[in-house]
Amino acid sequence: MSAPADWTLAIDFGSTTSVAAIRAGEHAELVEVDGATSMSSGVFLDPAIGLLAGAPAAQRAAQSPQFFEPAPRRRLQEEKVTLGGFDMPATEVAAAVLERLHEEACRTQGTPPTKVRLTFPAGWTGSPKLGALGLAAVTAGIQNVRFAPEAVAAAQHIVNTEDLPVGARLAILDLAGGALDCAVLENTWWGLVVVGVPGGLDPFNADGVTDVQAAAHELAATIEASGLTADQLAGVYLGRGAADSPDLTTAVEKLVGVTPRPIPDPAAAIALGAAVADDDLFTTIGSLSKATRQAAMARNKAAGNAVMAAGATAARDFGEDEPEGDIWWRDSGMAITTTLIALGFLMYLIVYVIGGG
Repeated sequence: MSAPADWTLAIDFGSTTSVAAIRAGEHAELVEVDGATSMSSGVFLDPAIGLLAGAPAAQRAAQSPQFFEPAPRRRLQEEKVTLGGFDMPATEVAAAVLERLHEEACRTQGTPPTKVRLTFPAGWTGSPKLGALGLAAVTAGIQNVRFAPEAVAAAQHIVNTEDLPVGARLAILDLAGGALDCAVLENTWWGLVVVGVPGGLDPFNADGVTDVQAAAHELAATIEASGLTADQLAGVYLGRGAADSPDLTTAVEKLVGVTPRPIPDPAAAIALGAAVADDDLFTTIGSLSKATRQAAMARNKAAGNAVMAAGATAARDFGEDEPEGDIWWRDSGMAITTTLIALGFLMYLIVYVIGGG
């Protein structure tokens, strides 16, 4: 039996662990990579082969740690990552993880996905990091990508698995890989809707009483900004690192007044929730903030400049003259000026003739 032509791929690109899910029809299932439903986010550079992701990267890391980057998502705000003395674009290192997950999913289904959903920490909203994540997806050769906060995807999974009724509202606090993510959502007749604005802190380190209090306050502020109170919520849920912190559970209970519940297998919940969520919960890079779009454009320009520089270096090494086709941009200003002058003169003639001379 052949796989359906239309299917959706969702990727939760985590700081240390990444998970992908496929939806082909009504239900979603996790993608297996190297025999497991989660994959290490670490990337290893083999100078003879290229960038490796998943189990092969983790296996090589112990022997040559200088060629290994354990958390490429955390490096997205940087221009480059040095691996074994080689400077690699940070987006290219991150792209190795996305590409591996994408390839495994395509191998399973036999065709490219119709839609791709990529989750991100809510604290990245309006940040250049989100633009860099979008560029990493493009670098990985992934098309039709849309984005949503991780907390939103996790909430969708909870609504589905717990069969929450229409009108139920819930709050999510997720903490993983140095980023805090939280949101308040409502289950409506037309799907899950974000209430207010998702909150987040990035970077965030959950070490010590101060950090625990900061996380609880961020959740409380997100709930308050939604216009709701704790007693109007069907539940407060803790994902990933948040669920493993008794101190955070106590802080949320005291500040919000609700005993939070852990999300079982939260990384899987995010990917599965993203795979089945309504399209309206996702957005494209083009509709994100100006800062995000500018970051993606700047990195694309930088990548183009790097390619041109590499080509020029190769030409010098081989003693080749620079072809005229590579320098069109030097004369583009003159070409534009000449065209505008010609158009202006033509308009003058048209007005002159219509006006009877």
